[in-house]
Parts: sequence; C-alpha cells; structure tokens
Amino acid sequence: MVTLVRSCQHSVTVVTSSFCQLSGENNYNILRGDVDIDKIRSLKVMSTTWNLFLEEAPEAFEVVAYDDQGNTFSTLEGITFTWSIENLGSNVGEEPLVTLVRWRDTDYEAPRGVTELEARGLRSHSVLLYGQAMGESRVTVCLEDICTDFDLQVIASVVLMPAVASIVPGDTLRYRVVRARAGRLTVQDISETMYFLKVPDANIASLEDSISLVKGTNLGSTSVYLMSGATEVATATLTVAEPHSIRVSLRPSSLLIRGEPFVVHCVVLDNKGHPLTAGDQILIRLSVEGEANVDLLQSTENGTLTDAVAQNAGPLTITARLYSVAGRSVSRKVEGEVSAIAVEPLEIVPPHLYVAWTDNIQEINLKHIGGGDEPVTWSEIESDAVAGPLSLTSDGAVTIRGTGEIGVRVQLKKYPHVKAIGRVWSAPFEMLQVSTSSYARVGKPHHLHIALTATNAETGELYNFHTCNCGSFAVTLLEGPEPQNVTVAKWVKPVEGACCVLECAWNSRGVSTVRVSRGRVGDTTRVAVRAAPSLLWPLHAAALPGATLPILAEGEALSPQSLDTRVAEISPREGRRPHRYPAVQMFTLKCRRKGESRIELTSEVGEERESVSLDARCAPHVSRVRLEPPETPGNCSTPPKIWLRPGQELAVKVTLLDSIGRELLDENGPKMSWEVEPHHPGLQYKADDRLFVETHPEYAPVPVPFKYFQILAEGEALSPQSLDTRVAEISAREGRRPHRYPAVQMFTLKCRRKGESRIELTSEVGEERESVSLDARCAPHVSRVRLEPPETPGNCSTPPKIWLRPGQELAVKVTLLDSIGRELLDENGPKMSWEVEPHHPGLQYKADDRLFVETHPEYAPVPVPFKYFQVVVADDNAIGWHGALKASIPDASASIQARVVAPLKCDPLKVNIAWESETVSNIATITGGSGRYAVETPKGVSAEVEGGSLSATVPGPGSYDLVVTDLCVQGEKQLIEVHIEEVLSVEVSTSRAVGVGACVPISALVKGVSHRYLGTGRAAEWRAAGPVAVRDNTMCGLTEGTARVRALYGGVWSPELEVSVI
Repeated sequence: MVTLVRSCQHSVTVVTSSFCQLSGENNYNILRGDVDIDKIRSLKVMSTTWNLFLEEAPEAFEVVAYDDQGNTFSTLEGITFTWSIENLGSNVGEEPLVTLVRWRDTDYEAPRGVTELEARGLRSHSVLLYGQAMGESRVTVCLEDICTDFDLQVIASVVLMPAVASIVPGDTLRYRVVRARAGRLTVQDISETMYFLKVPDANIASLEDSISLVKGTNLGSTSVYLMSGATEVATATLTVAEPHSIRVSLRPSSLLIRGEPFVVHCVVLDNKGHPLTAGDQILIRLSVEGEANVDLLQSTENGTLTDAVAQNAGPLTITARLYSVAGRSVSRKVEGEVSAIAVEPLEIVPPHLYVAWTDNIQEINLKHIGGGDEPVTWSEIESDAVAGPLSLTSDGAVTIRGTGEIGVRVQLKKYPHVKAIGRVWSAPFEMLQVSTSSYARVGKPHHLHIALTATNAETGELYNFHTCNCGSFAVTLLEGPEPQNVTVAKWVKPVEGACCVLECAWNSRGVSTVRVSRGRVGDTTRVAVRAAPSLLWPLHAAALPGATLPILAEGEALSPQSLDTRVAEISPREGRRPHRYPAVQMFTLKCRRKGESRIELTSEVGEERESVSLDARCAPHVSRVRLEPPETPGNCSTPPKIWLRPGQELAVKVTLLDSIGRELLDENGPKMSWEVEPHHPGLQYKADDRLFVETHPEYAPVPVPFKYFQILAEGEALSPQSLDTRVAEISAREGRRPHRYPAVQMFTLKCRRKGESRIELTSEVGEERESVSLDARCAPHVSRVRLEPPETPGNCSTPPKIWLRPGQELAVKVTLLDSIGRELLDENGPKMSWEVEPHHPGLQYKADDRLFVETHPEYAPVPVPFKYFQVVVADDNAIGWHGALKASIPDASASIQARVVAPLKCDPLKVNIAWESETVSNIATITGGSGRYAVETPKGVSAEVEGGSLSATVPGPGSYDLVVTDLCVQGEKQLIEVHIEEVLSVEVSTSRAVGVGACVPISALVKGVSHRYLGTGRAAEWRAAGPVAVRDNTMCGLTEGTARVRALYGGVWSPELEVSVI
C-alpha cells in the first residue's frame, strides 16, 4: 500500500506489465500495486533526542504526516513546511537558544528533495537544530494551518571530576570538567572554561581560588556545583573524613624483578576502608627494609606514586606513613606497609642453544636462572600444524630428531608477565677442536674438552655448539702412551666454547698424541703425562746445625720451600744425577739452627698443584752415639765385641742419635775424636778427627749418606814398588777416594824415561805375603794418532766424517797409540798442536796446544783418564768450508775430513694446507744441513724429504707434528706443525680486466672449514669460458670480449669470475 498526498480523494489502480522468456516460450507476468491519495490531517515530529548539547553537533528532526485514519504518508518530498523557534522561561525575548542549520552547511547527507527546497530559501520536512545557549525552547512546525510543536532543552555536555570524592581535613582538591565533543571526552581545567564552582556549605569545605580549588575544613559531606552564570550545570559530592590507614600496593605485582622499575601506589583510607582522594597538601613518606636494597627513584609531590627499583634479590618491606597535611605534622599514626620478594631476572641459559646433530635422537633439558623459587612453565613460541624435528614439553625437555630450530618461552606460572624467550638450533657440525691443559698426571683422570663449530648460514660467522653427544666420538692414539678408560664425563662442566668432556687416564709417563674424531672431522692434541711428586730420599731428615744433606725427589718442575727458613733452608743442587734415576731432581738441605721445619716440594702443572713434604729436625747436639762391630763369621757373643788381628783393617759402624732417637745425618761426615784406652801404639785410626761416610750405592754418584764408619788398622798394608825406578816410579796418593770405593788405596805412577818396568803392590800380614803387579811401559813417543768423529743421528756414511754447523761445539775423540798399538794415558792430558787445512778464520779450537781429558765416572772424583778429546767451533763465516782437521804431536799426526754446513731450515714451520688426498706434497721447503734428512712422524703417518720438499701420507684431515732431523749434524731438528683441513670454498684472485695479448697473474685461494686460507700441495684445475687462456698461474687475453673463469680444488668449484678482455 503506497499513500500519496493529493488535493482530492479517489482510488486509482496502477497496472504494470513485464515480459519474461521462460524455456524458450513467451510468458507474461503481471504485477499490481494500490496507490492511495489523501489529505494530511495531522503532523508529528520525530527525533532521537529532545536535548541538545551546548555547542555540539546539530541533531536531525523530521516531520511525520498522518491522514484521518492514522495512516502514515509514505513521503513528504517536495512539500514546504514552516519552522519557528521561541525561547521559554527566563530567556524569553533574548537571542534564540536554538537555531536552524542548513543541511548543505554540514557534512551530513541530506534526505532526497531537501537540498532543492533549501536552495530556494524554503524548509522541508527534515531540519537540523543546533543549541547555541543553555535553556529551554519551543519549536513549532506548520503545513498551512496544520501545526505541531515540541520543547527542546539545551544542556551543557560537561560533568565534574571527580563526581564523588573524600579528602582529609586541610587537604585540597582541584576539580576539572569533562566535556563530550563529537563523541570524544576532553578533560579541562575549570579556569579554561566559562564555568565556576559553588560550595553551599562553607563549614565543611571552602573554595580557595573562587574557581576550582576546594579545601576540606571540617568533617562532613557537601555538594559542589558547576555553574554557568546562574545556571547549575553539574553537581559533585565531597566528603571530608579523618585518615585512618594507608593501603600500599606494588605494580605490576608483588613479585619484583631485580633491576626492573616498579611503582609503589599509596591510597589513604578512612576508618571504614573507603579510599580518600590525596591532594597537594598531604605528604606521604616511604621507608624500605630488607635485603633487596630498593632505591626510590622519583615520586609525585604528595608521595602517592613512587618509582623504585630493587638492586638486589631478596625480601623487602615498604612502609608508607602520612607525614603531614597542609605542612603540619600528623599527630596520630597513619601508616601502612606491603611485603614483597625481589628475584633475579628470568633468563634462559643459554638464550640461543646450539645442539650438534650426530644422527641419533637426543633429549636435552633446557635450563633457566632467576625467578626465585617460583614454578615455571615452558612453551613453544612458534607452533606449526605439522610436527617438526624439535619438540618441547612444558617441563623444558627438548626432543631432537633431526636438524631444525624452535623458539622457546619460559614464564612463571603465577606471574606470566615475567618471562624470557630463547631459541634452540639443531645442525650438523663442520669442525672439531680439542682443548686440554696439555699436562696430565700418571694414574689420574684427565679431561679432553670437545668443541664443535659450524657456520651460520645467514651471517657467515662461526658459532660453537653448546650440547653434543660425546659418546659418538672416537679417540685414537697416534704416538706415545695410550690413554685408558676413555669415557664421557657428564659430571664435568665443559670449558667455554666446548660442548662435552671425555675423561681418560694414562698408566705411564711420556708425551701422548691422540686424535678425537667422528668420520673425517677430527682434531689432534698432545698431552704431556707426568708423574706425581714423590720423595726418593730421605723420607724424614735429622741433622746437626751446619750439616747438609742431598734431597732426591721425582716429579715435574718441583719447587722447594722451607716453611721456616730460620731453622732449615733448601736449594736446588747441581751435579750428576744417580745412574739408576737419571730424571730425579736434586736439592740440598742445610740446617741453620736448632728447631724443626717442614720442607715442601711443589709441582705445578697448569692449574693443578701437588706437593710432597718431609719433616726436617735440626738437633742442637748429638745426644747418643752407638758403635756397632762388624758381623762375625759365627756366634761370638762374649766380650770384647771387636776382634782384631795384626795387619787387618776393620770398619766400626757409628750411629749418631738425637734426643728422641732419630739418626743424625751429614753428607760430609761429622767431626769426631777417637782414642784407644789404654793407649797402644800398635792401634791406629784412619782418621783421628772425623768419620768416613759410606754412600748409598742405590743413588751413586750422589753422596747420599748410608752409614758412618771408622777404620781401625791399615787394611791390607799395601806397599808399592817399581822394579825399575829409572823408568817409572810409584808413590802413595792423597786426596778424596772414589765414592763407590771408599776403602780403596791410591797411588801415583810417573814415567821417567823410555823403557818398561813392573809395578808391584805388596800386602804383608804377619808372615803371609801377597802381591799384585802390572806392567808399565813408558813409550819414547806417540807412534800413531787416531781421530774419531762423534756419532751421527742416522746413517751418514758419505765423507766428510765431521759435520759442523755455526755455533755448534763438536767434540772429536783422540786416541794416542804407541808402536805396538797400546793406548797412551796421562791424567793431565798430553800436549798436541791443531791445524785447519785449508785455513779458515771461522774455525776455531777450544785449545790449540793440548787435549781435554774426560775422567771415568766409575772412580769419581779421582781423575782416572777415560778418553781424550778436542772441541772445535765454527761461526757463520765458515759456512761452505770443507777440508781437514789436523792433529800433530812429535813423530805422529792425523787428520779427519770435515764440512761446515748452514743450519737446518724448514720454511714454513706452521702449515695450514688443504685436504685433497692421503698424499700431501709440498708441505715445506727443507734447506741447510748435510742434505740427508729423516722425518719423525706420529703413528699412522709417513713422511719424507725429496729434492728439498717435504711430503707426507696422512690418514685424514687433522693436526700432525713432523720432526725433520739431519742425519749427519748433531742436534739439528725442526718441528713442523701441519694442520690439514677440508676445503670449504675456493676463490679466484686476479685482475678484472686484461689486454689482448697481455697476461696477468691468477691464483686460486682455498679456504678451509676454519675460514682461514690454506696452502695447496698442487696447482688448481682451471676452467675458462671466453677469449682467455689460463696456464702456469697466468691468464692471457686472446681477443676482445668477456670471459668467465673458475677454479677447482679438492672437489670444490669456485664461483665464476667475469673478466673483461680489452
């Protein structure tokens, strides 16, 4: 039903026809509708509101028309209406409070037909009304004589803030207005508006500045009005109450994080627990106690909000006290407190965890620090619908089934805002490195720290893995003592950069070279296995002041120390070591005065420190002397204890004891006087004022005192005699006896002239006479001289016989023979002249006119001649000289071929070389020396020097120590450290442009898995596309154009390099 407005009333039927083609046939559908035309009988205004907000956006009002039966007309388009507005109440006759606004002056979309009427200055059925002043107005709308009206209230769109408030007596409160404009709320100071406040009850509160500041004076409640002129715009309620307590709260929570700021919020409460608004006149002060060491950073003027930070972790208590109101102290106690705990920041350790993938499933428990004792929960940051190779449980266990990555989050269960994030990567490793202290003790566990490294695909930087499966690595012995009981030491924390630890031990001393590997990736390390310090002699020491004793100990780098140097001192001892213990360390203990002191011998190997100690007692005097007779052939218990026969030499053992029965020792033998009671001239002592010292044969030739003794009578009464004193004479010899033979008798034989004589040593005991003889031949001259070169390190049979290098002292053994081939001896060394043929100033002899004598160690310190030798020295100027060393003595001479060579030189001594095959060539260039070399290699490696170039055959990439030794020159060794790595990438280095017919150098730079450039044993393989030719490390341009060049080494191609030929 559609109703239209007309001046007459009748029914009209409107018929519309439309044609539709259905299924290929012509069909007609007829639509019908009724249109009623009638007169308007009444009007009504419709709107969404009957209040206009002052100075806000206009509101739309629309007229609705009805016929006499109450039917609503469907449209009023094009009909003109008359709108009028009048003020009501006290505003009658003043400027209109409400005004009409045209649709075209706003952003609103006008109804159809309205714009055309407004263009002609007419009003339609829909208008916009705008409130420009507060008050009440009446709006009337008419269609000819049919009218209707409605009342509009223009009100302010403001409210007072706070609407309800409570303050402390003496405190002030500044009110503000909240205005609503265009759907937005705006807070303004009342002074910025046309409003003002009015407080009707001045006994409770007063207006301080006549505008917006209200002060509480007495207890009670009152209203506060917002006025615009005489109009009351808004109302608020103000209560003045006594403060009772303070509520203190912490934001964001009561669990604080060390180093992170937090807010202390204080609210004053009345006796009913209602909060009081804190104004500018109150002052709250805070005090903090506890281990957290809280710093109060800044606060508001009244102290209700304070920024703070905890510097330490621990409990804390914050107390807030109402200090003053309006500058006056508060007489009664108004305070409150809050307790909390500050914890360390929550962190994932490490935040980025790298796990080495070794083809087996691993389960790793993630770790965190901080958060106190609060329970945590773990979760994934990124969770895909498809399960990846890494998964995480809520308790922090990551299961790794392949390579990939996962983001993880840990947070406190009760405080989820406290959280930390991290990431876990699983990737294969590219390089393995072994780190160790390089020193180990025999029989003690030693740890090998394994570090795995890979390259970040995005940044190209190297990173170390934090976790790996140490059980997947193999430990192989290359050289030296073999490690035992190799196991994974999960209880040992790896050093920084390492991911796991292997534990092993050695049963013997030496330098052990081991390789830790997995597949072709591995690393080699050397460990010096040393023995723990131990005392060899003595286990405890007692001596008199001034006495000295040798201290023998085994160990590495022992450092001696006396805890009381006033009583006893200890110092390193020089001299020959015991034959049975050539590696022993020797010290000398000397007593200074009465007392006791502890002697410590400390060995420090890396960070490991071990020591062994002995107690040294310096007795003030000998408290007891014990004399012990020698053993008898049978049971002879009757006194006297010592039985002597004439001519017999008998040793009486002497033991010196201190007050507590410990034996007193002295390597030089203490002084002691001896007597015979009753005196008899037939009894004699070997020494009347001292003791003989028998040294311990176990530690010879070190004079370790074994026992003291005195010799009673003259041994075997040896009497020397030369049968021809004109040729040779013999006489008794004084001086110290050999350490090994303290009872020996010594004589001196001297040749007087050419000839032979028999020497007899006769012993007469009673009527028994025994003798021993030797033939002494005094040759008139030396008939033959033999020069012998020193032993060479290897098989060096080619002449010359003696090889010298500059700065080296070389001993040439000299043997003097008589006419029948017997060796001629002289304890002082015979005179002999020496020459160099051809002469060279760079060759010198230590002594030009005599020989050096080496004495026999068996009879030390008696100078028994063992062999003669000469020392020859060469300097740098003599390099290249070859000739003869000539020795001359009257009637005899001898010479030996010699050559001076340059020192052995290996270049370089440290090599980083690329791995291509088991045979590695051109490792280093070997020059100098004799030209005959041998190479010492680790187990499983062989090497040789050919044509001055060192090459080796190795089992795989790794680190190898090759020792090049000169076979002919003494002491010539060079250590070459060879590091072989797999090829990671190859780069082409050359000019980017080359002329036609010109050539430029070109080279291939090989980079290993350690991202350092490596040397190569052979030339790279080149491939060129375009007008260039590459041969013999040069690139030549053929014709103009652009070419591309790349290199192949170790199965790795370099990127193509574009070169312009011009």
